[in-house]
Amino acid sequence: PMFNFPCGPDVEEYHNWALEIASGSILWNEPKIHSPLYPFMLGAFYYFLSPVVWLLRIFQSIAGFLLVFPLLIVLKKIIRANDVIIFIFALIWLFYPPLIYYQAELISENLELAFLVFAITALYLSEAENIILNLPKSSFVIASGLFSGLAILSHPIAIFFALFETLYVLTASGIKKSILFCVAVLILISPVLLY
Repeated sequence: PMFNFPCGPDVEEYHNWALEIASGSILWNEPKIHSPLYPFMLGAFYYFLSPVVWLLRIFQSIAGFLLVFPLLIVLKKIIRANDVIIFIFALIWLFYPPLIYYQAELISENLELAFLVFAITALYLSEAENIILNLPKSSFVIASGLFSGLAILSHPIAIFFALFETLYVLTASGIKKSILFCVAVLILISPVLLY
């Protein structure tokens, strides 16, 4: 029965904020203690599908399990890990009990994790010798910055990831690419900072 109800302080706050958004109240009058992207994602889910919590939990679980594929691409194509390591990594990702539990919980860290996975994947693609897509390497740095910005909008702790990633890009690729990364992050988070 708990699978059908949002229980817990943060979970209920996300759920209630999402219900407000789904009913059309997208701006808020009082300060919120959470980042806005996850409640907006929940609100869109509730608006287009329904505010059925168990359906959302199943959707989040499936999406969380699918996050293994970008990381498997990085392991196989860029890091060139052997198949045994890739298989063990996939098993851990798919059967690690805390990850299974939290992927079904209504918490912003699920969305943050997804954007961080995509940010890491884009960063690795920016350093790859044989790029999978025929795009300039700087476009992957920008994509990594955009995904990092989305992660910050999902949960503010991701700002530390963005700061360390900025330092990494600065030391690995130079100042031009680190500026591109920072601008991409700031483009996404500035509307919320200004609001």
